[in-house]
Amino acid sequence: MYLKTKKRYRPGYRERRTFNLRWLWLWIVAPLVVYGGVQIYENRAALAPPIQRMLEGAINDAQSGMATMNAPTPMPTENPTDRLIRAENAWQRGSIGRALEEYAAAQASTPNDPLVFTRMAMAHIIEGRNADALAAAEDAVTADPFSADAWSVRALALARNNRPAEAVASARQALALRPDDATALAFLAEAYRIADETSLALETAAAAIEADPQSYAGYYIRALTNYYSGIDYLAAREDFRIARELAPNLPFIPTEWAWLEWSLDNTDVSMDMLQEVIENNPENLDALYALGYFWYQTYGDAEQSLEYLERCTTADPENIACLNYKGTVQTVLGDFTAALVSYQRLLETGTQDPRYYLRAGNAYINVGDCNGALPVLRTGYELELASDAPNADRIAAFESYLSDCQPSFVPLTEPTALPEGEITEEAAGG
Repeated sequence: MYLKTKKRYRPGYRERRTFNLRWLWLWIVAPLVVYGGVQIYENRAALAPPIQRMLEGAINDAQSGMATMNAPTPMPTENPTDRLIRAENAWQRGSIGRALEEYAAAQASTPNDPLVFTRMAMAHIIEGRNADALAAAEDAVTADPFSADAWSVRALALARNNRPAEAVASARQALALRPDDATALAFLAEAYRIADETSLALETAAAAIEADPQSYAGYYIRALTNYYSGIDYLAAREDFRIARELAPNLPFIPTEWAWLEWSLDNTDVSMDMLQEVIENNPENLDALYALGYFWYQTYGDAEQSLEYLERCTTADPENIACLNYKGTVQTVLGDFTAALVSYQRLLETGTQDPRYYLRAGNAYINVGDCNGALPVLRTGYELELASDAPNADRIAAFESYLSDCQPSFVPLTEPTALPEGEITEEAAGG
């Protein structure tokens, strides 16, 4: 006998209904879809641009993503090690110009290495580029404000740019970081020498030698002080000799020594020294100037002199010493037009030295151009009168030239008579 019982609920099981709701939704939605399609078709002209922009944007995004995925790997930063090795090798063999090129090329990859900047600053000083030396020295201090070497080389660069008070402060900062440092003491002595504190310079150079008898710097600066102060040429020669033995790779030692030998009438010796310098450093400005000066001053060979002076001004178009002496030699040769060009280029450097304005004014007069001479002479005249120690001979020369070009000129000082109307060598550019 079977009893009827209620069936249990089973998942998915539903009782069959007479009317299915799925078909109800189909009949509701279908007309709406058809109506929307009709509207899009009828308004396709208006809807096309925004749809097109949307599609283009999607395509561009996809292309950008692909480009990023396939972008080339960035090139690695150049390893400066090889350049620094080449720079050091060039430095040790005395090719300072070549070392400077390598250090400058490596600098981009070593922006915070004070050694690179200090070497660049010293190289510029040795090559006779004092303004560039100071810029590199400032970079060295910025790279490492606690580097005694950076402050020391900055002191030397400031001294060579005729800023002795700042040079003294910089050298003392180096000594605060590294007491009794021989190099810092030597460059402090150089600052005293530039400031005409000869006794202090000699005393400080001696302290540098005592601090480190194997450091060239103390001997080198003491030699400069004894020579340029006219105190003891023979003592200066001995110090130059020792300095060169200690640092045979630094050409500014024989370059300065050459001037001492020239003063002692040993011109052939000095010429040999300078020739050796430019063999390794063909753009050493101080050596090129000295050769230009010696060839004319001692041997009277204007052509050889101008050859070296031209090399100097080609290497550095704003080198005041070479432009000035080139103008002097050109004037003596009677090439007044070329001399005027040299002096014009000299004034374009921005110099405020009245001597060069006097010589430039004379160059204008030599080519018969008083209109060009007058403003140059007036500027130089005012600079001379405003200087701390006006030179009487130059004042008289300015007044003489100004009177020649402008008879109505009224001197700003008491008239100073010159013998037979001559311009002295000091006034005119000797």
